[in-house]
Amino acid sequence: MSEVPKFANPLEELLAETLCKLTPPKTRKAADPKFNNRHHLHEEFANPERWTRTRGLALIHLESNTLLGNFSEYRHIRFQDARKLVREDTPMLVEGSEFVSGPQWIEWSDPKIEWERWQEVRQVVIDLHLPELGVRALAVIVDVTLTHGGVSRVELADLTHFHSDDRRSAFFLPKHVDVLEGMSFDCKLTLRAELGI
Repeated sequence: MSEVPKFANPLEELLAETLCKLTPPKTRKAADPKFNNRHHLHEEFANPERWTRTRGLALIHLESNTLLGNFSEYRHIRFQDARKLVREDTPMLVEGSEFVSGPQWIEWSDPKIEWERWQEVRQVVIDLHLPELGVRALAVIVDVTLTHGGVSRVELADLTHFHSDDRRSAFFLPKHVDVLEGMSFDCKLTLRAELGI
């Protein structure tokens, strides 16, 4: 039993003694032998040599349908359930797409406020180039949302087939995915010309 602290006031001392008796003693849980100390845990998962790259992914934010970019997937060499995704800023082979959810992936405001500010949606057909993913698609129908005269979203109107620049790989992005952030600068200029803004 833990030691009861001494107080000048007998009522405080009685209360402290009662609380000590009511609080069960802490028992140390048996630690998993694989993780017997914090250093070992850090060494196991922080060491880049313990991870193997498996594939490239295009991540899409579920709630906002926004393309986040290309990420490399890594699997731990000992614990195959352990997985990490690392954002890549250079073009790479993308072997699939995956949805992620939650506010930690993207900065976004209240959708009700956004919808009130959105003034117009126009549909155009353009060639899309997503340089971070190293892919493109020709003659794509997109729904462009204009906010006070500026482009705020570029959503795919249909399931869209993209191919790599070297035409060695392909993948599909679903309808309503916002690709604005992934578009090349030239592609954005072409879009503005098509919209006449």
